[in-house]
Formats: sequence, C-alpha cells, structure tokens
Amino acid sequence: MPIVIEPYRQEHEPAVAEFNQRLRAAGADQDFVFYPWATPRWLPPSGNSPLNNKFFLALDGKTVRGGYALKHQDFLFPDGTVRNVAYYHHPLSEGIVDKAHAIVGTLLLRDALNRSPLLYCLGMGGYQNPLAQMLGVIAPSRSGSMSSGRADFCVKCKPPAPHLCVA
Repeated sequence: MPIVIEPYRQEHEPAVAEFNQRLRAAGADQDFVFYPWATPRWLPPSGNSPLNNKFFLALDGKTVRGGYALKHQDFLFPDGTVRNVAYYHHPLSEGIVDKAHAIVGTLLLRDALNRSPLLYCLGMGGYQNPLAQMLGVIAPSRSGSMSSGRADFCVKCKPPAPHLCVA
C-alpha cells in the first residue's frame, strides 16, 4: 500500500502512540516521538488566523510511519507583500530505525513543500544531518532555487536585577 500523507486527526492518536512505541523499542532517542494529540497545544488552527500549527502524518494503511508539523505565519517581505510562510518542524520518520521506511522522510518534506512552498527550517543540528542534506537535494529540484545559510545566535546574559540577588 502506498504511503499517504494527511492531516493528523483524533482517530489517528492510537496509531501515533504505536508509532512512538515502535521507535522506542527499536532504540531511537527517547526525544524522538511525535505529538500524542491531533490538536496542537501551541497555536492550534483557529478560524481564519494565519498564525497556526498543523500536524501531518504519513500513513501506510492505518499504520503511522512518520509525521511533521507546519507552523504558518504571515511575513512582510522587502517588496511590501505579506506572504504566508511555514516553519517545517518535528519531522519524524520510522526510517530512522527501519530502513524499509527510509523514503518516508523524503515524502514528508515533499508534502510540506507542496503544502507551503515558502518553507523554512531551524535547528537541524548541522549540514551533515539528514534533513539538511535532503533540503539541499529536494528543494532545488522542485523550485529551481533555494537559499540556505548558517544562522548563528548571539545571546548576551546579563546579571539578574539586584532585588533577585541574595546577600
């Protein structure tokens, strides 16, 4: 049966729990689990709001093989237009523990690009990791152009206010 990617619905929650359990049983990092609830706790879709989070699942029949989230938000571009851009986050594929499902990660990314051509990713852990490598192969073939770059963060820690200090 072909993999189909569709929005995560409440009826999928037991299959997502089974997916997460298969990942844990196969030795995946304990942090590699997909959302247990179909409705996002942070920025759930609400009316016509352009700011929202949506979850999607890769289904092999009724079996979950992966999933990802898109956080949609309007951005003002330098040309003065406002466009909806999506943050691709928490992609997870059973391919990390079972090579029979290695294609799922690619299918997730392609689906996200089809749903939201203006897509960005953060926190991939470096160019050597699978998602960064896929972005370098898939996105240019889809749109003919893609930019990627390193975004270093600079954090300046200030001492706490005097009233927070204990003498």
